[in-house]
Amino acid sequence: MRRLWAFLPALLALNASFLSVPASPEPLAPRLLPEVSVSSSAPLKALASPSEDPYFCSVDEIETGVLSEISALLGKKSSQSIEMLPVTNYAEYEAHLKAKDYDLLLDASDLFSSDYLTGYDLSDAYLNFSYSKAILRSGSTSLSTIACLGDNSMAGAYARSFYYPNQVRTFETMDECLSSVKNQECYAAIINSLYAQKLQNEDIRSIYSFTKLSEGTLKLKIAVKHSDDGAILKALNAAIAATSEDSFNAIVSRFSHFVKPTPSFFDQVYLNPVPYTIGFGSLLLVFIAVIFIILFAGRRKAMVLANREFERFIAYVCQTNEGVLRLIFKPG
Repeated sequence: MRRLWAFLPALLALNASFLSVPASPEPLAPRLLPEVSVSSSAPLKALASPSEDPYFCSVDEIETGVLSEISALLGKKSSQSIEMLPVTNYAEYEAHLKAKDYDLLLDASDLFSSDYLTGYDLSDAYLNFSYSKAILRSGSTSLSTIACLGDNSMAGAYARSFYYPNQVRTFETMDECLSSVKNQECYAAIINSLYAQKLQNEDIRSIYSFTKLSEGTLKLKIAVKHSDDGAILKALNAAIAATSEDSFNAIVSRFSHFVKPTPSFFDQVYLNPVPYTIGFGSLLLVFIAVIFIILFAGRRKAMVLANREFERFIAYVCQTNEGVLRLIFKPG
């Protein structure tokens, strides 16, 4: 019993030390875990314009394209479940923009309309987006109107940064933009460079001439619905920073691996007729010169032969006359 009474103060001291742990001002490590993980059960709704093929499009009600693949990659790296909103045309895309029923806008940028960015925060840039200008090979230069996708599309935001509003005419699809150029309603159409390259490879004798714009590239960002802690925005920025440029380019390459056809001789003449016209004209002039020289040489040779025959004839006549005179004046 004396031994038990001897250990009793030690047991009381140990119990008091356990009871004093929750009163410590330092938070325990497990309490920080909910702040690090931002994943939630409900997937984030992502929106992108379906008119910017091959960056994003809807095929048989399945959303696919560069932006869809990148969103899946960033969602995996940021532990987010991202779900693409089903949109099949520009009108549906614009309706979602006005309703603001999405959590992420994948095709946002600094040029995007501030009306639709209210309540959203822009992430870091994750992709450079280039555009090309399509004009008719033999079109009228009197037109000045530029055709592009809707005002709230990437192409629309890009075009408005370089052209006056009265110069820009909007359409819902890139094919409609190109048709307006074909019908000479507009001077040029602004389309993304990947789609321009696709058209060039599909029809090497296209009626359009494509020129990559040198004004610069559009830097894509993600518009994230604003939250007090900004956890989703921070997670996406961390995922963008952790993803190499080669990884983004690899996704773009999968949707832009167009097999470039080998142009025939007539294709090359059609695509670049000036040097072939000059070359053909030069050959024609040389041919005419050679023919002229041959004809001149032949005529000169014929004149020389005719002169020789004439000289022979004169010589013969002279000899004959001399013989006749000898017979006439022969003595006796």
